[in-house]
Amino acid sequence: MRTLLRPLAAAFAILAAGAAAAQDAPLGAFTSLVQQGSTGPWEQTITATAYTMENASDPAAIRYYWGLGNGDEIGSRTIMVEVEIADGGDTSRAGILYGYDDDTRFYFAFVLEVTGAVALYRRDAAGFNLWMSSETDAVRDGANELSIVEDGDTITMYLNGTRTGSISSDGIGSGAAGIVAVGTGRFIFTAYDDSSLN
Repeated sequence: MRTLLRPLAAAFAILAAGAAAAQDAPLGAFTSLVQQGSTGPWEQTITATAYTMENASDPAAIRYYWGLGNGDEIGSRTIMVEVEIADGGDTSRAGILYGYDDDTRFYFAFVLEVTGAVALYRRDAAGFNLWMSSETDAVRDGANELSIVEDGDTITMYLNGTRTGSISSDGIGSGAAGIVAVGTGRFIFTAYDDSSLN
């Protein structure tokens, strides 16, 4: 059974008093939006260097967190995550949650797959479906950096600085961004940045 779980906050705002501490966290300011402990099949932990989501039992489970920053930046954001997949199964993937709509819970997921490919998925009324997939020599052992660069209603996707594709569609250039993990394994997030949160 697939589980889709909401994050802690419906909007993203950081008080000045907490901002300095958040900058020392593994995901920067975004660390304040993620949970620790158990949620369904997920175990989540924060250390000084990483945020880890682990799922040992449900290959169809999806877990994500999102935040919405400065609205003036929407359509011109750069979003980056650094993630490693360990002990993954056939359905394991993790990366950037993008274009999240809290009313419909529709979104895109630009992810690293356990096979080493990168892919763009779309979650909408039709389900969770593959839109684009690419294999590239840019993938490396351990952690990989995924990024999305917006230009209006177009996004360009990168793996470790190498362009993997572009797409224009409804939902591009709007919505919240964050992190997402799918399937079984340990998903180790060691960095996150969204230019609208700076």
